[in-house]
Amino acid sequence: MKIFLSSTAYDLADFRSLVVDRLESRGHEVLFHESPTFPARIGLHSHDQCLEAIKETDLVICLVDKRYGGMYHGEILKPFSPLNFNILGSTKKGVKKRFGLIYNLDMLSITWCEIYTAHDNGIPVITFARQRTLDEKETRRRNQFLATFQPAYADKNELFDFLDWITQRKTNNWIAPFANIVDFEKKLFSWMNEVDKSIPEPNTSDAIVRDGNKSRICVIVEGEVDRLFVSYLINTLNLSQHFVIIPTYGKYQVLNNFESVVAQYAMIVSA
Repeated sequence: MKIFLSSTAYDLADFRSLVVDRLESRGHEVLFHESPTFPARIGLHSHDQCLEAIKETDLVICLVDKRYGGMYHGEILKPFSPLNFNILGSTKKGVKKRFGLIYNLDMLSITWCEIYTAHDNGIPVITFARQRTLDEKETRRRNQFLATFQPAYADKNELFDFLDWITQRKTNNWIAPFANIVDFEKKLFSWMNEVDKSIPEPNTSDAIVRDGNKSRICVIVEGEVDRLFVSYLINTLNLSQHFVIIPTYGKYQVLNNFESVVAQYAMIVSA
């Protein structure tokens, strides 16, 4: 699986190194901007190079600590429709209220633009955020009426808005909190174990009988939910054929390269 690592760099250098080491040891290809093999494209701003790289990945891992990150200075997101969303905060009297927010492109960090691009292209995102930042976000929401509010840990209030924007996505909107790097590593492995379950393993141990008694059927589905449904359907109907279920996670280009995608599943009888 090709995985893009999205985060600020200076405050998370050790976490980024850990992610790359652990994921590559599991056989994944990790794209991260510090890498000398990062896919640079001539004629593009470095920020746009990251956005283009995301479009070719299968999964994005987003890490959030205390920094909002540098502002986006690329061109490929233009023209851009402002992000309009609401957050639930409190008034001076402690009454819950919806506050409307509008974010133009020049207000977005490169990290936010990376996650926006992933969602816009149907690429799944796993987000991890430091618990201290999440706690401070709740403090900010209880004081949302204060225009002068300054966070003690996070560098900008915009970071809290970014996190709330993530939780309001229709999919991949869960944020996994972590307390320290040890806690993060455990949760990273837990999430990746679940992700790996959706990756089909080539099965060469079963002989394929060509006289029609048994066949291997390849099923391409949209994502994890569809994979689970198809698996449940197969088991419920007690079908005797051998099925290979390939989740594409919205990557329609798989259909244009069907033969190369299923090449590892030799002797597939029907599709």
